[in-house]
Amino acid sequence: MSGEIQEGLSSLKATGTFNYKAVLWLLFTLALTSTYSTTQAAFYILLLIFIIDIFKKRVNSFPPPLYTRVFVVFTAYFLIATVFSIDFISALKARNIPIHLMIVYIVGNEKFSRRFFSWILYVFFFGCTVSSIYAVIQKISGISRVTGFFGDYQTLAGILSVCILILSSCILNMKPVKKRVVSLMAVILLINMTALYFTFTRSALIGLIFGLVVLFYIRAKWTLFVFISIVFLLLGISLHSPKSEIGDLVLSIMFPRDRASSRFIVNRDRIDMYGDSLKIVKKHPLTGIGYETLDIVYHDPEWDLEASKQYTRISSNYFNVLVSSGIPGFLTYMIYIGATLYLLVRALGALKGSVYYSFSAGVAASMVFTMTAGLFEPVFFDPKIRFLMYYFIGLVFLFYCREAKEKDQLHAGDRIKPQ
Repeated sequence: MSGEIQEGLSSLKATGTFNYKAVLWLLFTLALTSTYSTTQAAFYILLLIFIIDIFKKRVNSFPPPLYTRVFVVFTAYFLIATVFSIDFISALKARNIPIHLMIVYIVGNEKFSRRFFSWILYVFFFGCTVSSIYAVIQKISGISRVTGFFGDYQTLAGILSVCILILSSCILNMKPVKKRVVSLMAVILLINMTALYFTFTRSALIGLIFGLVVLFYIRAKWTLFVFISIVFLLLGISLHSPKSEIGDLVLSIMFPRDRASSRFIVNRDRIDMYGDSLKIVKKHPLTGIGYETLDIVYHDPEWDLEASKQYTRISSNYFNVLVSSGIPGFLTYMIYIGATLYLLVRALGALKGSVYYSFSAGVAASMVFTMTAGLFEPVFFDPKIRFLMYYFIGLVFLFYCREAKEKDQLHAGDRIKPQ
């Protein structure tokens, strides 16, 4: 590890365009665990450099062609829904969604070495751990639901869940001889899981369980039974503990409750929001009402909606897309995330035995996390989580395409052997 750090430092001290970009990428990675404004600034600088590279024909590679096709279809219908929205100006506020997804292409144009990739992971784990420690301090100081540096407990829960899944995958791949490294990563994992617990975010906990089930199935099937047993044991303890906050959350998932009986958003509100979504889709089935326009509908009494508050988003990725872009837009979104997951599975097969396999397995499990948590919260619409997920997906595609290119060159060399 010391050799990697020394090599990474020497590359950052060297001159050259890539090294300035390397600093930007590390800044972008660190900002993903703390401040959104810095994340935005670094991203748009990287996007500008990418556009210049395209005009100067310095493009190295793109993600798999299937991803580009589904991304174009999703973006095209996103624009249609924006044009035909009930308020065009409000709908334009969501323009960042397809722009942020360009991170997959920006990462795909890079030539990250194995050493620099290690640096990206070090910075990410460090940032998440610092944010987790701060969140634990918040809990000790009396804050009921910790937010870390984000100011939002759901965002913190989403970022930490991705970190936990990737860390878990790396630990499963560690050799027993690296006991100190494994111990350090286990401590980091424990700190992040503690902070996640104190967010008391039901959707993240559910998504994390499904993500870990997938991860353990991929990496170590024997651990799956142990993990499920521990989950049910902890669940039983939480439900039977007096004044258990997590037990209160679990019960509110399974049973619609009186709004006054719990300080957490209850199942009844979600049921009302989903019912409201179907009412809206009946009136706008083809293009929806447009993104970022839900608050307009909730302020209009003519719609006769049921939810107790005037929400700006439905508590679900899927209902949000359905309301915002209609049934065709919902189908393009499902095809988009389905194709992305399919390509991640393909990448796992291609990268098996590679140094990038553990990371790729963690990212695939994180995709399952976002799809599951997205049933109950608009995870896709949180720009910080969206940035993180598609940044890492772009990295997996980069390694996948690089591996495929190297295999093609190797096969070509086998076919053209000197006589």
